[in-house]
Amino acid sequence: MSSVSLIDIERGNYIDLRVSQKALTRDTQPSTIPRYNFARYNYGYRYSKSSSNLLLKPETLIEIKNDRTIYKRKAVDVASNFLYTGLRVWRNSGADWDGVDNLAFSPDGKYLAVAIANADAVELMKASDGSRVWRKSGADWDNVASVAFSPDGKYIAVAIRSDAVELMKASDGTRVWRKSGADWDCATDIAFSPDGKYLAVVSYLANAVEVMLAKDGTRVWRKSGADWDHAHSVAFSPDGKYLAVASFLADAVEVMNASDGSRIWRKSGADWDGAWNVTFSPDGKYLAVASWYANAVEVMLAKDGTRVWRKSGADWNCASDIAFSPDGKYLAVVSCGADSVELMLAKDGTRVWRKSGADWDCAGLVAFSPDGKYLAVASSVANAVEVMY
Repeated sequence: MSSVSLIDIERGNYIDLRVSQKALTRDTQPSTIPRYNFARYNYGYRYSKSSSNLLLKPETLIEIKNDRTIYKRKAVDVASNFLYTGLRVWRNSGADWDGVDNLAFSPDGKYLAVAIANADAVELMKASDGSRVWRKSGADWDNVASVAFSPDGKYIAVAIRSDAVELMKASDGTRVWRKSGADWDCATDIAFSPDGKYLAVVSYLANAVEVMLAKDGTRVWRKSGADWDHAHSVAFSPDGKYLAVASFLADAVEVMNASDGSRIWRKSGADWDGAWNVTFSPDGKYLAVASWYANAVEVMLAKDGTRVWRKSGADWNCASDIAFSPDGKYLAVVSCGADSVELMLAKDGTRVWRKSGADWDCAGLVAFSPDGKYLAVASSVANAVEVMY
């Protein structure tokens, strides 16, 4: 197969990819070779006009130079919007994002909600460029831990380590309701059910998981005790029937019935030492888990916890978050101790790309945009939020 070199030139919020015409070819077999017009605007990339009337064969390899790293992709994947290279779109850093701990895309992908622990703040930003829409800060958001959008995008739920959970209007941050007290001692994570009717909350020091009515915070059920010692992460299955919970000091991952908290299965032990974050695949068939002290990421069958694959070692030092792409083909992973963010194939953990260094110092949270084109990363020691291709 022939190879093409593309030079990336950063210009504001897009990359100008200039295509070498030597590897461009006219479509001589229209019945078997799809037409890929590289003049179109995709993914924030602007393609050279010189190639607007030329075509790449689907199997042509493209070399993309990003800093000192070269990634090879097939033309068909570029044209199909599966070009993941880790290129930066924008980055915000500084005191306003001191200890940024969590973030979430709005369902339409236009906004990012951000929880900033050391700044005691919650804010809404435009996903396109990181500009601020609104910001709330002060004692009510002391050591804020987690944010989640409602499925309709109208509300933001917030978990706050200073023993509180609350619901806000996404439009301006106005409070709808707030619950506080010992039952939510160090509330750490919060998630909406797919239908938007319920909220699941885990509280780190209360050793508890509960489900509440989203409209007013009324409790539906609550579980607490040693089995949920330092419960840290919670996620609804896509059909809303189940909850997955990761408990940090219990070294455990489990799946429960969302309706009443009854247990389906539970895994515990050294392989899940410091279980930190858990998430369902978009089709609900798999669970991905990041384990802090085990320095590991893995994929399991959601129905019974059977392991599909596992990666461990220094590259995943203090693995802190894991997220499926909307199509379920990829996993994004951030590792606080390794100061890194990477993209892997969900089917087997094969690495697609990896970024590490001071810019991602204690990277703690990663999220895909709803259309799967972008990644958002929060790095708590770097005091930074960024969006990448």
